[in-house]
Amino acid sequence: MTEEKKIIGASIEKMRAELDAKGGAQNFKCEPVYDGHRQIIAWEFPVEGQNAVVRVGPLMFPWFPHQPTTWPHRYMTTKAPITLRKWNQKHPVEPNTAVVELPIGTRVKIVMASRFGDVGITDALNTDHGYHARIDIDKITDLFENFGMEA
Repeated sequence: MTEEKKIIGASIEKMRAELDAKGGAQNFKCEPVYDGHRQIIAWEFPVEGQNAVVRVGPLMFPWFPHQPTTWPHRYMTTKAPITLRKWNQKHPVEPNTAVVELPIGTRVKIVMASRFGDVGITDALNTDHGYHARIDIDKITDLFENFGMEA
């Protein structure tokens, strides 16, 4: 019978400092922890030389850029009004009439996570590219609810 792993909690700040020290997320080995609905509820990082893992919650870390399989969810619903500015992948669409106000209760999709700590969202639920607003990851729970992997 295998011994159960010891779980060690860690702050977001500590894990981000370790990421920086090791040269970025690509140099970290971690495993997702799923709930019964296949949503990522935490990430576990093995502790070298011990039967232990450091466990970090999902909403702040890690959202590895360009790696959607690491994101804890892809869809969410607005619980506050959100303004989208339509982009053509690199620059805002001109003229300024390309602004869309999303009311409370609108489902949006995360299509991008950046190394700057934000995610790109769109109201086009059938696309995987082309965000229309960038939202700081630490503001997600203030602005959205009903997180999930499906629209």
